Amino acid sequence: MTQKPSDDRSTQTHKPGMKLEYKILCDRDDILVFATPERVRYVALIRNAVYNSSTWAEFRRAMPRDEYSRVMLLTFDDKEEPRPKGSATFDVGAIVPSVFDGEYPPNLFAEMFHGILPWDMLMTYGFAVVQGECVFDPDTLGEIMAELRRRRYKLTPTLEQEMFHGPLPTDIMLKYGEEQTSGIGELWYTIDQKYLGEIKAELERRGYELIDGSHDESFLF
Repeated sequence: MTQKPSDDRSTQTHKPGMKLEYKILCDRDDILVFATPERVRYVALIRNAVYNSSTWAEFRRAMPRDEYSRVMLLTFDDKEEPRPKGSATFDVGAIVPSVFDGEYPPNLFAEMFHGILPWDMLMTYGFAVVQGECVFDPDTLGEIMAELRRRRYKLTPTLEQEMFHGPLPTDIMLKYGEEQTSGIGELWYTIDQKYLGEIKAELERRGYELIDGSHDESFLF
C-alpha cells in the first residue's frame, strides 16, 4: 500500500563527519530535538522574518531568498492576486502555508519524524507510518515531486532524502523514540532526554559530529 521514496533508509547514509545539533525541548517534558546546523539557521531566518517584520519589504529582506519566492507563489501568485507593495504593512495572517494553523514556519521538532516536506503537503497527500518512517502511497509520489518542482525546490538527491526523512537514522528513532498522537490526530516520535548519552555514543560511532545547542538562541522549534 505504501512504499519508501528511497530503497533503504534503515540506517540512512550520510557523509563522514555529518553534523547534528541537539537541544532539549523543556516545555515538552524534556524531549530531545535533533537537526542539522544548516536547517537550524534556515528556520531561524524564517521565524525572524515571520514574527518580526513590519512591512512586506522587511519580510522580503529577512527571508531566505528561495523560501520567500515559495511563500509569495503560494500566497499571491497561485490565487492570481497582486503582490503587496513593499511599504505595505506585513500581514502574517495572509501567509500560505498558514501561520495561525501551525503549518508555518517549519517545526524542527516535527521534522525529526517526517523530514522537511512542507506541512501543508503532508496534509494534502497523506502518509502512513511503517516501521517508524513517514511514507507515502507510491501513486502520489509523482504528484509530490511535481509540486516540489513547481515550488522551485532544486531536487538534489540529498534534498530528496531530507524531504522524506528526519535527521536521525530510522533504527535510532525506532529504538529510542516513543510514538505519540496529538489531540488532532498528528503522529510524532518523541525521544526522552535520558537517552541522550546512548544516542550520542552511537551516532559518534557512525561518524557523526554532535553539537550541543543548549545555548544556541537561534535553535527554535
